[in-house]
Amino acid sequence: MEHWFVHNIQPLVDAFGTGDPEKIKFALWNFFPLYYKYIKDIFEDAPHHVFAETVLVLFILYILFVKRDKSTAEKDKLKLSKKEEDELIKEWVPEPLVQALTQDEIDEVNSTLVVTSGATTTVTLEGYDEPKLNFTTFDFLGLSGDPVLKDSARKALTKYGCGSCGPRGFYGTIDLHVQLEQSLARYFGCPEAIIYSDSANTPPSTIPAFAKRGDLIVADAGVNETMRTGLQLSRATILFHKHNDMEDLERVLKSVRAQDEKLGRQSDCQRRFIVAEGLYRNYGTIMKLKEVVALKHKYLFRLIVDETFSIGVLGKTGKGVSEHVGMPVDSIDVLSGSLAHSLGSIGGFCVGSQEVVDHQRLSASGYVFSASSPPFVAAVALTSLDTMQKRPELLATLHENVKTLVTHLSGIKGLAVTSDAGSPVIHVQVTAASGVNTSDHAEQETALERMCVIARDRQKDGVVAMISRCMPRETVKPPASLRLCVSAAHTKAQLKACADAIKAAAKEVF
Repeated sequence: MEHWFVHNIQPLVDAFGTGDPEKIKFALWNFFPLYYKYIKDIFEDAPHHVFAETVLVLFILYILFVKRDKSTAEKDKLKLSKKEEDELIKEWVPEPLVQALTQDEIDEVNSTLVVTSGATTTVTLEGYDEPKLNFTTFDFLGLSGDPVLKDSARKALTKYGCGSCGPRGFYGTIDLHVQLEQSLARYFGCPEAIIYSDSANTPPSTIPAFAKRGDLIVADAGVNETMRTGLQLSRATILFHKHNDMEDLERVLKSVRAQDEKLGRQSDCQRRFIVAEGLYRNYGTIMKLKEVVALKHKYLFRLIVDETFSIGVLGKTGKGVSEHVGMPVDSIDVLSGSLAHSLGSIGGFCVGSQEVVDHQRLSASGYVFSASSPPFVAAVALTSLDTMQKRPELLATLHENVKTLVTHLSGIKGLAVTSDAGSPVIHVQVTAASGVNTSDHAEQETALERMCVIARDRQKDGVVAMISRCMPRETVKPPASLRLCVSAAHTKAQLKACADAIKAAAKEVF
């Protein structure tokens, strides 16, 4: 190639480089004789090379002149007139961005309840004169309306204003954010902690920060939609096992190990995770941490647990499922949670080793790109975390209230409490004694929805409750159930009134 360039192209390059018209003319005039001499010399030594080069030159000329002309002609043929363009534009009908809502969905949207007061143990709804007993919010320790927290928010608002107005890495870090992270790390006994401005964005940020395309996740089929969003965003290969079923979990892990052996690869050839909830929102069941940790070590997996509904609920001091079963917190590799439930604030967090936390500061989308939480929100979380540690009686009262409500509900014909003992998220399902077809999910939902309306519309001691729902796209739906959330702030009379309202509604519906 170099020999060809020197003999044929270099004289042209040199001539054009001088800018002299006479030299350029001379070089062009001598190009063909020089090329002929070059071809003749090469042909004597390697005739096949001459043939290949000639074909290549002809192909280049074809592309430059013949094919381009044909393409231009075809484009001219396809070009529409202005009248034809206007007719096509007039006929065009865009496809809908979303599927049309069914009448049932429209009715559901129109019947949305609007809250006109603070959501404590009672709540005022638009269209109702009397306050209703509130058993729908996850204010487990009753701190959302605590005067101490309100005072903390007022002081922070006075000093910092309403918002931070920027992501943490771009002048959005306030000293309160750092103090809250340090307090969370000390509380859990972990080296580091990181906070997020929204609890619903925490699992969708933490899971994809560690699991990527080509990695493997084995997840409990009962995880809620925020965790499912995190699984989807990770783009990892997802395998599900039956909800809280350790035998089925090991079956899935064994199948992965068998595939490794079949392909002749090591079990540490990729990043692998087990994903679970400490307390499952859609079931009210507590994860079997000891069994899961044993399996993760046996099959070389890491463990990601979201404790949104177990922080401030499980364990002697409310540290969650690890404390509940008597295991060290570092038995969980990535532990996330919420500031919006037991702590009565807004946002989420994750605790773990320094490597786990530092990695999220660079790779977790909810931390890197979202504006950091307003300073007063962090102040409230700091105060509520301190309050929770100073007032252990809140946790004891919560557990007592859970037992009380479960006892009252256990005698209602046609209903059965299916959540685990100690869970303040109480799920009540329809039984065969109700006369409802227990194999028909829609029929059960309809009956439970009617119960909610009847309980809410009571003139005295009306109860706000809800049924457990899931996103329409979900393929694995939890059983239809009535979901009641218990708070430490509920009184014994309110718990009794709630059970009476559910009992009266069940009697009318069944």
